[in-house]
Amino acid sequence: MNQKAAALARPPLGFYSVRFSELRRPVLASASPPTETAVMADAESRLRISTESGVTQVEFIDRNILDEANIQAIGDEIGAIIEAEAEPRLLISFRNVDHLSSAALGTLITINNRVRDKGGQLRLADIDAQIYEVFVITRLNKLFEIHETTEKATESFG
Repeated sequence: MNQKAAALARPPLGFYSVRFSELRRPVLASASPPTETAVMADAESRLRISTESGVTQVEFIDRNILDEANIQAIGDEIGAIIEAEAEPRLLISFRNVDHLSSAALGTLITINNRVRDKGGQLRLADIDAQIYEVFVITRLNKLFEIHETTEKATESFG
């Protein structure tokens, strides 16, 4: 690959991007299907949302969460979910994510603060080892409750 092609393949400057390895750990399917599925009215939604046992599960549709406008839309959509619940119980799965920008991390911090302000609970799950390293380096692993799988995260709500 020549230098020009290599430069075009990189994420835009100003983003801290992490690439997951192509070999991903297997993720077990939930033993029980979601009891209800919420389909967001917005056809441009960047999220797959379902509710199971009183826990709202959010999964990203996009593999790359880099674009500022998409990150803002994701934050707004999750914010609406938080505001709709008295004490939100939210699980965010990173199962499909290959790249994550620092702006996305900032949005996660905001989401966490909003959930806690309402007396709710937030869990993160399915974070690949390379992305988890970023959480460790930035000490965000101390802020968030992170679980290896969606199933373990769901069980942790009790």
